[in-house]
Amino acid sequence: MANIVLSYLEGCKIDIAKCRGQSYDNAANMLGRHKGMQQKILEHNKYAVFIPCAAHTLNLIGRSAVDCCTIAVNFFSIVQLLYNFFSGSTHRWAVLRELLNRKR
Repeated sequence: MANIVLSYLEGCKIDIAKCRGQSYDNAANMLGRHKGMQQKILEHNKYAVFIPCAAHTLNLIGRSAVDCCTIAVNFFSIVQLLYNFFSGSTHRWAVLRELLNRKR
């Protein structure tokens, strides 16, 4: 995977030597200290310091916190089902928007 990224950067005329940071999600294949992508990029540039993605980290924290509370799990499951139902049809989505706009 690192070779693909390096080739892509090279194709875009981006010099990896000028890179001063790298950030990915918290997947093990990305952040592994010995075989992860961040380590392979560091082998090409010691200044490309790895910083875990704050958005992914915050999402993981939120998911773990919610999983501890069955009421929250049920609530977000219902919200997800509603979203799936309405987003599965442009007609249903339009009806929902129309009804929500009437309430204002």
